[in-house]
Amino acid sequence: MTPIEQSLMNALVGPITCTGESAEACYHLPEDFEGFNGHFPGHPILPAILQFMLGRLVCSALAGESLRVTSISRAKFSHEIQPEVDIFVQAVRKDISAENIHRFSVTLTVGAAQASTFSLFCVAEQEHA
Repeated sequence: MTPIEQSLMNALVGPITCTGESAEACYHLPEDFEGFNGHFPGHPILPAILQFMLGRLVCSALAGESLRVTSISRAKFSHEIQPEVDIFVQAVRKDISAENIHRFSVTLTVGAAQASTFSLFCVAEQEHA
């Protein structure tokens, strides 16, 4: 796990809850979270890549194994995610292909606002020898 992924995991509020083919979690990122550095000075917002990482962490919990993202589609960002807010992440597994590619639909919500939606295509993370 990378240092930024560990920081994201440390921001988890409570457990990741998995039910059937869906999972949800809540994260709270403090103002000094390193992912806000430089994006943007004076008006920090969570970069898209870190929103994808939050989604992948929840998808991995749902799959019961560490996943690697192979592609992303249908990404829409409709609300900025700023520091010190609760970020609700919901992932729904849509299917698993014959090649063991998991397809997830992911939604990030802040308050009553849908912040982003995207599809993640993932495979099991391979251990490096």
